Amino acid sequence: MARLGRNRVASLLGLVLVAALGMLPAQDTITLESAIATAREKRPGIAAMRAEAEAAAARVRQNKAAYYPQIGSSGLAKAGLSGAMNGLEPVGIANSPFFRNFAEGIHVSHPGVDGGKVKYSVEFARAESLAAQADLDAAEAAVGLEVAEAYFEVLSQIARLEAANRSIEGREAIQRQAKAFYEGGLRSRVDYALAQSAVAQGRVEQANASSALQIAQIKLLRAMGQSLGQQLELDQPSAPERNAALEEMLVEARELRPDLAAVRARRQAQEMSVRRIEAQYKPSLSMFFTGGWARFNPLAFSSLTSIGVGLAAPLFTFGKRGAEIAEAEAHLRRMDYHVEDLLQLIELDVRVAHRQLQAASEVGPLIAIEVDAANDAVRLARARYREQLGSAVEVTQAEATLAAAETKVAKARYEVGAAQARLDYAVGRL
Repeated sequence: MARLGRNRVASLLGLVLVAALGMLPAQDTITLESAIATAREKRPGIAAMRAEAEAAAARVRQNKAAYYPQIGSSGLAKAGLSGAMNGLEPVGIANSPFFRNFAEGIHVSHPGVDGGKVKYSVEFARAESLAAQADLDAAEAAVGLEVAEAYFEVLSQIARLEAANRSIEGREAIQRQAKAFYEGGLRSRVDYALAQSAVAQGRVEQANASSALQIAQIKLLRAMGQSLGQQLELDQPSAPERNAALEEMLVEARELRPDLAAVRARRQAQEMSVRRIEAQYKPSLSMFFTGGWARFNPLAFSSLTSIGVGLAAPLFTFGKRGAEIAEAEAHLRRMDYHVEDLLQLIELDVRVAHRQLQAASEVGPLIAIEVDAANDAVRLARARYREQLGSAVEVTQAEATLAAAETKVAKARYEVGAAQARLDYAVGRL
């Protein structure tokens, strides 16, 4: 009686664990594509990188503004010596040496001929902006892969739980038969005890599968940037399309990988940095105009306006220019090596992901044969037991073999989808 009581408790525990997911608030069925889109929208890290990309684009506009005249206004009210108010940093007419207690003016400046300083600053900022956008694309691709792997893991654990449930049903049927045989005096209590043990083992697997499913759902919710207290209803994704040849995917990866695009953009930025440093040591011709009104000045146009052109040219830097250019060129060579290293890593990623997908595709049909054979063995073992030609041990072994095979086929079925996602990521499609 005590053992029967423990069996009832174990059965109730299994039912509670299976029903636990149903007690969570459900939501609409989601597809893999919508799960990835949700993650890219909700993940704080992606939002932060998107803001950085927007900031980099704004820096391009900041540098381009230097192409145009800069207009400002400056005023000064004082009593005393003219040069004593330089701490207020007046500009233009307000900075003239005339004795006055009030002055107001506007000033217009333009870099004029600057040897390419503005041009290369703009090109540098534009390359940095491209790099920031490529970093964002790379982060979104990484999140997409994380979501895809978690998505297929949830589907795999669902199939595992379903296999455990089916196994329990079969084992309970054998347990009822063993009990009837035992009570009828046709079988010993050993068969009944073995059947009870098999049901208990099935409950353990059911509990483990239920727990693994809940953990997989939590990981998927975290990958999507969602709250962790909801249930996910997932759509079964369609079979992956046929991939191109390996060599074609290698070429495609060199064009599509966002992390490679980011490194190439930073390499371009470093090249612009070299040219910008060279431009800083070229002669520059800038222009400045100011006009306004100052008290006690004659009201003549010539005394209230001023225009000038300034020429600046470095003469002796005592090696500073050469050292700065040498440093920038060394950084440029480093970026070249980084590009080459990343190209080799991308080729490795594509080849490994391609082989993993091939392996996952080859394993599935083999495991399906194993499942068919295990199903036949279970049917035969159950029939033999009903006819009192076999033992409970034989049925238990067949049930365990079938449960293990169904678990493997569930994992293999969705490993193909996960392997396809890894290949898409390696190629740069994700």
